[in-house]
Formats: sequence, structure tokens, C-alpha cells
Amino acid sequence: MSAPKDHSQSGRPAVHTASKTRRNTVTLGSTYLYPCAAYEGPGQSFELSQEETIHVPPQNYVSMDLAQIRSRLEAVDLMIVEEVARSRYLTSLQIAELISMRYAAYSREAISKHLGKLSSLRALRQKNIMRPGSKNGLRFYELDVFGFELVRDRVSFHSGNRYLSYRRQQEIGYEESALDVKKVLCGNAIIIGLLKNGAKISRFSIREVFSAHNPAEVKAGAIFRASACVALNEENILAYEVVRDLPECYPDVLDKIGRYYQLIDALNAECTPDPKDENPAEQPVSEEQKENDGQRNENSDSAKPDRFLSADRTAPSFPMSNPEAEKSADSQSESATAAQTDKSGNPVCRSDIRIGQPRQEPIIPQLVLCAQDEAHARKIQDLIVEHDLVREEDPILFTEDGLNRDDSLVSLYAFLEDGSRQWYRIPGVMQRRRF
Repeated sequence: MSAPKDHSQSGRPAVHTASKTRRNTVTLGSTYLYPCAAYEGPGQSFELSQEETIHVPPQNYVSMDLAQIRSRLEAVDLMIVEEVARSRYLTSLQIAELISMRYAAYSREAISKHLGKLSSLRALRQKNIMRPGSKNGLRFYELDVFGFELVRDRVSFHSGNRYLSYRRQQEIGYEESALDVKKVLCGNAIIIGLLKNGAKISRFSIREVFSAHNPAEVKAGAIFRASACVALNEENILAYEVVRDLPECYPDVLDKIGRYYQLIDALNAECTPDPKDENPAEQPVSEEQKENDGQRNENSDSAKPDRFLSADRTAPSFPMSNPEAEKSADSQSESATAAQTDKSGNPVCRSDIRIGQPRQEPIIPQLVLCAQDEAHARKIQDLIVEHDLVREEDPILFTEDGLNRDDSLVSLYAFLEDGSRQWYRIPGVMQRRRF
């Protein structure tokens, strides 16, 4: 079925409206989207069974050192390792799609030959998600020891996609479930779908953390990790949270929504003017401070407060041939650090997103819940209403697995009071790449 007619009018100012007939940009939270006609596309989903487990098949490794491995790699091999490192987990189809957009058209079969080669060289590790009694499961790939050495200076590692060796995983008792892996795979499918459909994206990532600036607010719960993060521009961020139809997922999504609201409240509180700043005449000001203030006012650029994803912190747009390096850290324990540059002069971003600065205008992400299908989305919405987690001023959007793989940028919607859905179109130009 063809996508609905696009009613967007780029360049027009944003207006606050929930009307389905207005053809202006609609502002939800801090995110601008385009309202459009209802979408009725085919639905597909990453379904998950409670009995699914992760299986590691036996591998035939080739004994080589890092220098020998480098000599055997082609350009496409290194790109594959980079994409897997950036995305944490990828299927062979997702790798083929990313490489085809970034480098050249590759079929899934051609990519599989390179994946077998990289697995034998211990650059990638192959795993399967298996159901009881099944012979063929869902095959995916993650970074292995030599792959990390190959791309450690080429990929931005943070707490969401960090590499842990097998020995380190055993030491700390780290183990991800089939649910964790499928949530990452679904998050990557969302990003790939937006890229293929021509969405205007300035930055994307997997499993990044959003937190308040004040450590006390973070400790109180103003922090959450998103399955996928898509920055449409400097001020508009979509934080996707993948939800599966399993009993253990519903308490988690309710907790995440509560943390999302705590983050919004914390950011609004952080940008509230300090009473001491409202009456500067009452505070003693030294001559040196007056001179410094005068020098700052002479330069309008230096007087502007830093904004999240500003020019010095924005990662290069996709495809990224030479990604910036980034220190690996956990945002819950590290304080915000100033932007730096790597050896090539590229900007180095913090490992996790920290939004909101004291007494500055906050950049609030738009939370989007990714359900398996419409029925599942309505089940989540009923649960949100039942637990009184609905805020008219801070709406929560929904998407579905199948919507992000269809030939359309109409992939988001909000539930209205009468149960109908208001659809929204992500800004972009429909130039779907077929390969």
C-alpha cells in the first residue's frame, strides 16, 4: 500500500496544535513533526518468546596476530567491523543494508562470505537466538577481541556499546539475555529504516543515557537509557524505547516513563533562574568580574550558552568514514566534560548524553515507545492510563516494528482521547535506496 500523502510544509514556523486538519509543523515536547493522514501499512514485528536463549556455535579460528589480520582485510571488511562495533549487535541483513548505503551495493549472500572470514579471524563473534526444538535461530554478530583492536580508534565507544572481552564478562558476571539483544536489533532496525527512507538525521546511536546535570537529581531517578537515539537536529531528539509483549517488560516501561518525567521536571528546575541572578545589583561585583563580563559581552558568540549537540559536539552525519574517538565511561558516575578533539582534529563527544545545564534552556528528548504492532501499542497505552502516567504537556509517541521498515517516513503516532491515532511524519525527503 502506498504511503499517505505528505502534508508537510518545511520552513514554516512551529505551532502548538493537535488538530488533524492543520497542515503546519506540530511541536510535541521539543520535537517538531509533521501531522499527516492515517497510515495503514503492513505490520511486522520482532516477536520474542520467553523460552528463547542465546547459543554460541563452535568456531574454526585461524591463528594470526593483529598485523597478519590487517594484511588480509579488505576495505569492506573494516567497514563491517566498524558498523558492528557502533551498533553493538547486527544481523547479516542489517549489515548488508548499512554497507550498501555507506560503500557499495552488497547482497546478503556476499556479506555472509565476509562475515565468515571475520569470524574465523576473531574480529567478529557469531551468536544465535534459539527457541526450544528449533534448528535455525536468529543469527547476529558482535565485536570480538581483534575486531575491537582494529576499530578502537575509529568508533565512538560509550557505556551502551562498550566492548567486554569474554574473560572480563566472566569476571564480572555479565550476560545479556535474548530480550536485551532483540531490543538492540530492533533499535538498529529503526535507525536503518529512517536512513533508507531519507530522514533528516544529524546523529544516531544505540543505548545512550539521558540524564540530568545535577547528581542529586540523577540519584533520585532523573536518568534513563534509550534503546535507540535519533537526533533530527540540534534541538530535537527522538529517544526510542523498544517494548516487547512479555510480562517482565511492562514494569520496566512504566519505570522508564516515570524516569522520563523525572528528567523533564529536573531539566525544567535546572533552567529556572536563580533568585540571586534576578537582582545582580544586590550582589557585590568585583572590578575584575566587571571587566571579564564586558569582554564576554563584546563577543555575542561567547555569550551564548552551550546547547546539546552544538557544533562542537555533533558527530559527523552518516555515513561516517572516519568517526570521532570517544572515551569509554558510564554517565551515571562521570561528570560532564568539555569537548575535545582527537589527533585528526575531529570533535570528541562525551560517552553518554547529558542534557540540561544550570539555568539554561533544556533540550528535552521526545520519548517514543516501539511496540510490536497496533494491538500491543494499545495494550501499553491502556497500562499507562491505568497507572496515571499520562501528561498532556509531555505526550508519549508510539511506533511499531513494521512501520520502521516500510517505504514511508510516517512512522510515529499519538493516541487521542477517543482512542484514535494522530499520525506524524519525520522530516526528510523520500529517496529510499533499493539494493
